[in-house]
Amino acid sequence: MGKLELSLITLVIISGCIFLPANDGQSSKQFDGNYSVNTSDGIRCGVEGVSFVRPESANAWDNDEILVGYVANSSNSTLFVAMINGSILGVGIQNSSGNEEINQDGLKIKLDKELNSEYNIRVVAFRDSNQNYKFDQNKDLPCIKENGELVQADMKVDFSKYN
Repeated sequence: MGKLELSLITLVIISGCIFLPANDGQSSKQFDGNYSVNTSDGIRCGVEGVSFVRPESANAWDNDEILVGYVANSSNSTLFVAMINGSILGVGIQNSSGNEEINQDGLKIKLDKELNSEYNIRVVAFRDSNQNYKFDQNKDLPCIKENGELVQADMKVDFSKYN
């Protein structure tokens, strides 16, 4: 196991992250979305994992933002895109000026709308291909792990408790 993987495991243990399966993409609310992520379009981008941070804390989350954690080792910016059923809700940006390892425990992703019930949230990491700090659906490629899997996290979240 490499340094990056050990750092990610340590981040998860220390931060108390909770991982819950997302119930096969079914949510209590339906969104009109058609964006899908394909692993064949993926690129290695120095991020090996992403996780949700402290969703059990009503003080840490809000109805219009979520927190994610990640470990990255890249000189490129990475975009963390939050979505529900293919609808993009918000984007968090990791910007690195060098090749140092970054352990982030609480990157805020501001959502485009306030959520007030239970949803299955997916966060996928993308390389900001043109370094413009914006998610360009036709240009930015999804990050994949060494094993070819997407760098993503899924979780069912009840946003009603954050009112």
